[in-house]
Amino acid sequence: MTIIQKIHAWSKDLAAWQQDAIARLYANRELTPEDLFALAKAEAGIPRADGRKPKKLLDAEVAPPANSTRLVQIVAIKDIENVNALVQGGRLPISPAGITAIFGENGAGKSGYSRVFKHACRARDRREPILPDAKLDPKTVGRAQAVFETLVDGNAADFAWKHSVKPPEALMDNRRVAYSLAAKF
Repeated sequence: MTIIQKIHAWSKDLAAWQQDAIARLYANRELTPEDLFALAKAEAGIPRADGRKPKKLLDAEVAPPANSTRLVQIVAIKDIENVNALVQGGRLPISPAGITAIFGENGAGKSGYSRVFKHACRARDRREPILPDAKLDPKTVGRAQAVFETLVDGNAADFAWKHSVKPPEALMDNRRVAYSLAAKF
């Protein structure tokens, strides 16, 4: 069990405002004195002006420990939908060995891919939201999604991913990939 999982398990018995504080720290890595004061007031029955209710850190938000007996290699991300201005249905190949460098001009989609990897592989830093194409009507845009082509212990397997839905377990064994892809140069 990782330290994050231990903290999450411990936090389940805390007061709602304390659980909210932990969820904020986990998601945003910041918690202001004003946040704590507002949460404590809400716990004491003093309603918040913004109407916000305490949020708990959900089980689906905390990544389970990686399976050390299984080798999962991402070889491509394909069938991308509703992610920035990335080509709908596009495919990005990734080398299962060595390093794959994603480079291009500003606005080419590097960060869009990075955000998808971070969310799908449940990287700890998922503060940057996955945005839809700005040229499309936000009321009609669907949920961001993609399919990850992988090799699991040498066998080809595809895993479908949708934003804000618990990702496939195999993708969570690739958190290191998500972190390295998120590096900015």
